[in-house]
Amino acid sequence: MHETVLSVRNFSFRYAASPVLTDITFDAGPGDYVGLVGPNGSGKSTLIRAVLGLIPAALQNIHLFGAPASGFREWKRIGYLPQRIGQFNPQFPATVQEIISLGLLSTKPAFPKRRTAGEEEAVMRALELLGIKDLRRKMIGELSGGQQQRVFIARALVNSPELLILDEPTAALDPDTRERFYELLDSLNRKQKTTIILITHDIGSIGRYANRLLYLDKRVVFYGGFDDFCRSTEMASYFGDYSQHIICHRHNDEGGERGTL
Repeated sequence: MHETVLSVRNFSFRYAASPVLTDITFDAGPGDYVGLVGPNGSGKSTLIRAVLGLIPAALQNIHLFGAPASGFREWKRIGYLPQRIGQFNPQFPATVQEIISLGLLSTKPAFPKRRTAGEEEAVMRALELLGIKDLRRKMIGELSGGQQQRVFIARALVNSPELLILDEPTAALDPDTRERFYELLDSLNRKQKTTIILITHDIGSIGRYANRLLYLDKRVVFYGGFDDFCRSTEMASYFGDYSQHIICHRHNDEGGERGTL
């Protein structure tokens, strides 16, 4: 039996007197590709912050790779791309190659640190995957928004993480780059069994890529495979027949259920 990559049990959280998440429970295993969707204010970002250890009160409810999050130290097994790269200082004095290499650092790096040959190869591989090898010596502030987004995606991938969490990763990408990026994720998921959690507002398209749907609205409205979602009369009642049809039509156009692992 494979170990569970991520396990969340009965997690609730509130800001002041306002509940943000209530009794959240779900698992993600090796090779799962989870589309995390929900309306604005549904708690998606709060859930991810909890998984990443940024909400201490949640640690007792979360396990990563079978270990309690409170004692988890192998953060290099996790890649993360936040949504708001616009908050990044464009004047930060670093090249593209240096930004990507930051993804190789442990949580308590020792400085100065010289990259090994293996780490250099990992950086070059990430540059090639995102098609930005020619930009490697440019300063990050010299790039367009779409190019910067590709740099930060490369940083999230440089460690070949076993769990990859992406928050609206394609917002600044042009259509061609977006499609290549999704093909890259699909390859990582299928060939390397990378567990992916992809946060998106595009519920009509997520079924093209993910094999599981987690719909969040302060609670778990649905978690399971797309075939189960499409057959659910409860979900038809919740979303309406038309919205359910849009999701399932896009999913079925891509060949149906990918199957869970």
